[in-house]
Amino acid sequence: MRHWILLVLVIVSSGCAGVPRPTSSSQEFSPLVTQAVPFDAGAIVVVGEGNWYPDSAKILGSGAQPIPGVIVITTESVLFARWDASTRRFRVLGRLQFVELADATVDSFLLTDRVILRRADPSLPFESFDFTRPDPVLPAVLMPPPWPDNDKVREAGEYLRTHIASGGTTTPIPGATIASPRTQRIVVQQIRIFENGHMCDQWKISTTEDIESFPDHHSERWIVDRCGQFINYEVTFYAPGSEPIFGGNLGVRLER
Repeated sequence: MRHWILLVLVIVSSGCAGVPRPTSSSQEFSPLVTQAVPFDAGAIVVVGEGNWYPDSAKILGSGAQPIPGVIVITTESVLFARWDASTRRFRVLGRLQFVELADATVDSFLLTDRVILRRADPSLPFESFDFTRPDPVLPAVLMPPPWPDNDKVREAGEYLRTHIASGGTTTPIPGATIASPRTQRIVVQQIRIFENGHMCDQWKISTTEDIESFPDHHSERWIVDRCGQFINYEVTFYAPGSEPIFGGNLGVRLER
């Protein structure tokens, strides 16, 4: 739920009148969406206009109100973005990483398909989304717009089913880190917690370097480029080579 609280709060402001929102058929749509996706979200696989349905585990009887925007599936995450007319760019309002998800299924009812996301933490709600298309599925008198893009829904659903189990793939972190791809993802998640609240949406890991190495632990410095300001994090692996557990055999702290 915490990933989507912000979504509800900013719906009004992000939909303000002003500069028209680029549509998927416009030339500027793709580069603007790409610019909005965080560096550590991975490469874009599926993208399109659609609707997000908070706290929704099925189509029929869910009662969830659709929130229109842009759905982005990457090699790491599912993201939801909306157009911010004041800044003339898309802004990511919600993100679920594959490591946070248990599975994805496609629910169907009449002429509509929807991807249902079940979280790894059973105490958190389901989320779901669909894609829409500019060209009609049926005459408008029979089915008013927006029209569903069920082919893209099934494409996204199939990709998510096969990649959620592995936790996704990741862009290798530069530098001297010994962390495996899965460990890199977990470290980046923890650094994101520290970086939240700073006025830089496009921070990235600049490089990594060794600090010290002993039989029982290995320490590295992960250097973050926070929009031109370089911030150092000390990352310690207390059981090098084992799978990390934050607070157990993995530590991440901001260097002062």
